[in-house]
Amino acid sequence: MSAIAAMQTWGPLATPIHSRQPARDANGTTWRDYALFTWWDPANEVYVMTHHMSSPDPGTPGRTRVSATVGDRSYEVIEVPADNSYDSESISLDLGGRLTVDHPQLTLDVSFTPTYQAVDFHAAKGMPTLTPDTPLHHYEHPLRASGSVTLKGDSRAFDAAGLRDRTWGFRSETAQWAEYQYLMVDLDDSFLILLKMKGVVDPQRDIGFLLAEGNQEDVDFSWAFNGAGLFNDVNVVLPSGDELTLEVTARPAGFWVPMGWRQTGTVLSAFDDFVLLRTGTGRDVAGLATYGVLRTLT
Repeated sequence: MSAIAAMQTWGPLATPIHSRQPARDANGTTWRDYALFTWWDPANEVYVMTHHMSSPDPGTPGRTRVSATVGDRSYEVIEVPADNSYDSESISLDLGGRLTVDHPQLTLDVSFTPTYQAVDFHAAKGMPTLTPDTPLHHYEHPLRASGSVTLKGDSRAFDAAGLRDRTWGFRSETAQWAEYQYLMVDLDDSFLILLKMKGVVDPQRDIGFLLAEGNQEDVDFSWAFNGAGLFNDVNVVLPSGDELTLEVTARPAGFWVPMGWRQTGTVLSAFDDFVLLRTGTGRDVAGLATYGVLRTLT
């Protein structure tokens, strides 16, 4: 897809990598361009999370990663991309809406189609930074993911719900994020995004959105955890005043998220948790829960 067509389809999520940015700002914080894609298809037992990061700073090289679970098999490809690119030896990403992987253990060909509309977290100042007056540019958009995957010999087609995001700016997770908890759920006729986040230098933010066709509304929510600190159940007050309850019934896949390479001292520890949920009316839905917490022991 051409750059113009990609921008018409995906808006700011198709923004090319900013190749002319300085490697660091005046405070020494590295410039990073991130893209993320995730999707889930419980019927075909396909769960995939991808992270792609490009940086002009040689001290924090880029990283591109595809983590997949198919049935009872899991595998991750983690590679260093070319300069000013998300592409690596095995992984190729077109921000216009296609991702391929050609690896001995994992092959993947998937096309993405937008659903509902994009969410502008930059406008909502939803991402903590070292300078709160200049939040990171961060956009999210629900999607449909259609394609095929072969993981360790298990081949399956899929037609999945999911979400992508795109982030750029001067960023250092260990200096900016104290903790976050995030839940996204496809409700078949709408899409739910719930986020609690606390920065190191700014207060906690609770952000909830319900996306329907051509419409986005704020929602209030609360949640509870199980004995291991993972999501157990969620209560959402819908714009109508009705309440939606969601309870986790299974966790078919999960991956630890490498925020960088080897490091010492304070570090952000993050985990992605694919979840199956049941509503209070007995309807089965699915989504992704994510967690991040700053580990401060040195």
